Amino acid sequence: MPEPARYSVVECVVTGHHPLGLLARLTHGGDEAVLERVPVEDAPLDELPPVGAVLPAVVLGRTADGRLRLAGRPAFVALVRSAADPAAALDAWSRIRAADEAYAEACHNLFSGPDAAAVLCWALDQPAGSPQLGFALRALRDAPTELKLGFVDELLRVSTEGTPPSAVRQVLSSIHLSVDGGSHRRGPRRPNGTPPPRSATPPNSARPPNAALHSLVRSPDAKRPPNVGDAGTGPERAA
Repeated sequence: MPEPARYSVVECVVTGHHPLGLLARLTHGGDEAVLERVPVEDAPLDELPPVGAVLPAVVLGRTADGRLRLAGRPAFVALVRSAADPAAALDAWSRIRAADEAYAEACHNLFSGPDAAAVLCWALDQPAGSPQLGFALRALRDAPTELKLGFVDELLRVSTEGTPPSAVRQVLSSIHLSVDGGSHRRGPRRPNGTPPPRSATPPNSARPPNAALHSLVRSPDAKRPPNVGDAGTGPERAA
């Protein structure tokens, strides 16, 4: 029989269990195979496909000893069956993962160096809609909390200069400061029980046009004025 193509779906019968996967044999052609990425070591033996079970699997290639390498997870088999071009789709996904890993490494290198704050200040000072500003907001979202807290005022500033509020909201929510359409929400406390520091709010006389956004950025324990009708009760905590 011809060599099974990579990412083709084949049918195999389980011939044994192995610490690294399942041993199998193709029902058509009889090639010996190994089904990889089956967590044999994490699952009770009676939860694994029994010897003699017939399973669909995806061809990945061959092992060093010449056996077919198969992937038998149902979700992966379903993906390959549904994709118009499985090889192209999985290659694109691999590139996305590689780019994400490279991004994470680059962020680590920047944040662990002495110039992270200077670079972010420069990027946040770029015109609204510029790629540099977008990169800065994304990087800040993934930055250490201590670094983010130093940029709350800068985030409020860029929010008044044409930057979509959702982009700023993502960064603020990552340090438990929230903006929620006319109300503020309590964020989770830090592990030691202390709330995140309050952000600075410009005085009323100096508020920019988007003052509503500034007034809605609160720390989890920020106080609000008493409700109408509760004048004698004093300030109460925000829900």
